[in-house]
Amino acid sequence: MATEIELKCTTSLPCLDMARKLFMSMDLLESKQVRLVNRYYDTPDFQLNRHRMALRIRKQNDRFIQTLKTMGSSAGGLHRRGEWEWQLPGDNLDLALLQEAAWPGGIDIQSLKPAFETNFDRTRITLRFHQSEIEVAIDQGEVCSSGQVMPLCEIEFELKNGEVADLFGIARLMAQTIPFQVSDVSKGERGYFLDGVLPLSSVGELRSALEQVTGDATVSGCIKTWVEALDNTYLTGDAEYPGVAMAAIELLTTTVSGHSLFNGGQKAQLEAWLLKEHGRLGLIASRVTERFDQTVAQGSLEAANALILLMECTMNNGVQDEREK
Repeated sequence: MATEIELKCTTSLPCLDMARKLFMSMDLLESKQVRLVNRYYDTPDFQLNRHRMALRIRKQNDRFIQTLKTMGSSAGGLHRRGEWEWQLPGDNLDLALLQEAAWPGGIDIQSLKPAFETNFDRTRITLRFHQSEIEVAIDQGEVCSSGQVMPLCEIEFELKNGEVADLFGIARLMAQTIPFQVSDVSKGERGYFLDGVLPLSSVGELRSALEQVTGDATVSGCIKTWVEALDNTYLTGDAEYPGVAMAAIELLTTTVSGHSLFNGGQKAQLEAWLLKEHGRLGLIASRVTERFDQTVAQGSLEAANALILLMECTMNNGVQDEREK
């Protein structure tokens, strides 16, 4: 089993083109274009989804790859999860291989059937950023299920080797010129949303979660709620979710200055940004009306990086509605 560490972002079609140009101009190691056709499987009652796992077969050129991913953790767009991959001779599941992985007990392997597809064109760019090797995946396509289609415009940064901080660093570099929003929702979860079985926290539940965060969990809890509120706005179009994001921002304005996760310089930077941009963020969040604690487990540097990135991409207006283009 490998552990995948990646940072996910959602954006608009014109911004994908801008991102390609940006990353192709950097310290390039390799680049290629591929068409990826992905069929996800689950039981008729979506037991894998309830276990927060994903099983798919991916067709890439003439290759077929069966992949099982575990729940893992995600926060502020950063995802960590276990992953098993097997090469297949064709496009049929090899059920015997699943016994080698962390298959949940009680799920009948024989009952698996196709659930939905995610099909997209990927520009894969491998580059050197500081001391890390990072793979940038720029994806354009769609999620398809039960006659429904959701457009897909995503950018993923995967750490091949090096430091997690460099994932945030390269995303912050992109945030200087390209609008996007960090996301905790995977492509598979978007498919489950179309199937009507993705559990989403209600506005009330997110507000209640904010009321319960205390102490060292305050900053990480605010980051989680901020991103989840914008993800739910994107998925549902419910205009009440941006108000939850603003509530998280308001809580941050009162807690960052005294928070032990940040050093003096970081506290000053974050507090000044929050106070300066607070009113403007209300307008920005209210415009995000459509398409758009294992939380921070790696300590102060990761918490600071996640929050700074989230603020910077929010300042850059987040995700633009593709239909306005």
